[in-house]
Amino acid sequence: MVVDRGFHETCTEGVFGAAATAGYLLGLDHEHQVAAFGIAGSHASGTQEFGHSGGEVKRLHAGLGASGGIRGAKLAARGFTGPRQILEGANGFFKAFVPDPKPEQV
Repeated sequence: MVVDRGFHETCTEGVFGAAATAGYLLGLDHEHQVAAFGIAGSHASGTQEFGHSGGEVKRLHAGLGASGGIRGAKLAARGFTGPRQILEGANGFFKAFVPDPKPEQV
């Protein structure tokens, strides 16, 4: 899990939920939704260091995930593209954040 590697899942995974929702609300077709996921996935981040050394940043993580997803959908609606294999690609989300990915379960 991303949590075991020090990442805060609200921020890292939130971009995809937000992209899916924003894409639906914007009426994106399949190709534009794929682009939205690719763009949004490029925004995935957020560590859990706040739990060790403090800081108020945790409060921002849900907003960062949501804004990354919405931004991805809006850019895709305007024709921007993103990596088509943002999840399962050689340098995609799973490779970066998941120690034992099972893409077939997504």
